[in-house]
Amino acid sequence: SGLLLVAFLIYIAVSENMTGSSLLGFAICLSNTWGLTLYVLLLGYGLVEVPRSFWYESTLQKSLEYCYYKAATTHDLME
Repeated sequence: SGLLLVAFLIYIAVSENMTGSSLLGFAICLSNTWGLTLYVLLLGYGLVEVPRSFWYESTLQKSLEYCYYKAATTHDLME
């Protein structure tokens, strides 16, 4: 993926006749875009997963069944 990014930067630099400073600005723009996209994706996962875990832990029966499950799998691993 890094190789594709470098190839894309070279292609943009050649086709648009970019100077060094404008190419640096474009690279910074791509870096910020990648970081914000990753942040939004991970934030979206956290916004769903945290309430889901609270929902599952709120029911005592579900929590007990999960503890039984974890105990059984741990017991099987110990044998």
